[in-house]
Amino acid sequence: MGRWYTPAALEEARGRSESWFYIAAFGEGVIGFAQFVMREDRRGELTRIYVLPEWQRQGIGSRLLKEGLEALSTHGAEEVFVHVEKDNTKGIGFYERRGFHQVQAFSLEFPEQNLDMLEYVLPLGAR
Repeated sequence: MGRWYTPAALEEARGRSESWFYIAAFGEGVIGFAQFVMREDRRGELTRIYVLPEWQRQGIGSRLLKEGLEALSTHGAEEVFVHVEKDNTKGIGFYERRGFHQVQAFSLEFPEQNLDMLEYVLPLGAR
C-alpha cells in the first residue's frame, strides 16, 4: 500500500481540516477507508480509498465513495479528482465504472521510485 497508507500517514490524514475520513468496519476490525479533501480552489479530491481484498466487490468502496462525494457536494465542490497509478487497472476500472474520466497523465519522481500517474475527474452535478 505504500507510504500513503502507513498508520502514521493515516493518523495525520484524519486530523486535516476540510477533510472527511470514512472508515468501514466489520465487528471491531477496519475493512476499508476513504479520505476526501476540499482544495483551496474548491475542487474536491479523493486522496485515498482502500478496501481489504477479501471485502472488495461487495459495495463497500462504492458506499465510501458515495459518502465522500455527498460531503464534497454539500460543501460546494463542483467536481472531484483522484490520482491513480497508471498500472492500477482495478482502481482505474473502479473509477471509470462510476463515471470518472481521465483528464491527464503525469509522472511523480521520488528518490526511491518514479510513478506514472493518471488524473481522473468526476463532475459532481452529473451524479
